[in-house]
Order: sequence, then C-alpha cells, then structure tokens
Amino acid sequence: MLQLRTAMVKGETGTMALDVRASLDKGRRVMFLKNDYFYTVINETPFSLGIVLTRGYGEYIFIGNVSVEEGLHDLLAPDLTIASEWTYCETDIDPAHRKLTQLQAVVRYLTGKEPDLECDVQLMQQTLFDAVVTAPMEAYWTALMLNTSGMKEGVETAFLGTRSGLIRFQRYAGIEKRVAK
Repeated sequence: MLQLRTAMVKGETGTMALDVRASLDKGRRVMFLKNDYFYTVINETPFSLGIVLTRGYGEYIFIGNVSVEEGLHDLLAPDLTIASEWTYCETDIDPAHRKLTQLQAVVRYLTGKEPDLECDVQLMQQTLFDAVVTAPMEAYWTALMLNTSGMKEGVETAFLGTRSGLIRFQRYAGIEKRVAK
C-alpha cells in the first residue's frame, strides 16, 4: 500500500496488484481480496486519480427471464425511470421516433405499437428483469417512511440503480420540505 501511495504522491501513472484483507461483520470475519489499482496524475493540479477493481467481481452475469407483461407492469411504475442517455432503442433513424424518450420507445416497442424500432433486446430483457426484481423496494421504502423512528433527519430521497440503467426512487419529503434548491 505504501508503494501505491508513494507513486500517486509523486504523480506517476501505472498499475499495481495488491492482496488486501477486508473485515466483515464488525471484525468477526475476514475476506481476502486481490485488487488491481490504476492511477495517474491529473495534469495541471497537485492531485492524482486512483481507481481500484477487485478481481472476480463482474465476471459472471445473471440473465433473468420474465414475461413482457410482468416486466411492463413494473416498468410503468411512477417511481421508476431508465437512463435517458443510454440507447435502448434507436430513435434517431425515423423522424417520427425522434421525439420519443427512451422509456417511451421501449414501451412502444414491447407493446407492439412500434415494431419497426431497432432495440437492444438483451438490454431490454435485463431492464424488465430489474424492474420485476426491484418492485418490492417500493413497499420497503414506504414501510420505512411510515416508521418515523427509522427515518434519519434530512433524508429526502432514496434511490436504487441497476446495471441495466433502471433507476427506482422514493421521495420522503414533499417539495415544501426539501432543503436543496
């Protein structure tokens, strides 16, 4: 670890693999990991940027299989959106599709209203699966909101993002109570 720190302080660029130990359950268990560190200087500043990736994570992907009907039901929930900057469906090809948001395009494709849209079927499958799997979060967050002793002061919104770009959120405070402007 000292080697990594020294290299970053000196403004060097490089990579390093280190064996690390992480404690779990308040120190009752230990986990041994191999981390890959990537670091570089940020030009014209006294700072460096370091990124760490733990080996083994992200090697496998779970592809769920849900019906379009089940997935669409959860995808249309008001507390859910998808990453608008991601391309689930090509909306730039046909002028009639240009005004559609990605969520609108996905829904129109899946309901058969726009079968000629070019869409990433695997990404949509993952998104539908994520919508179904994360649907219970709404009930969980509502239960937390109703149990005021479990609420921390100042928590206004809870959110969950998935690797398919799905974002589920819950607002705890009304607009009149929000601190941020």
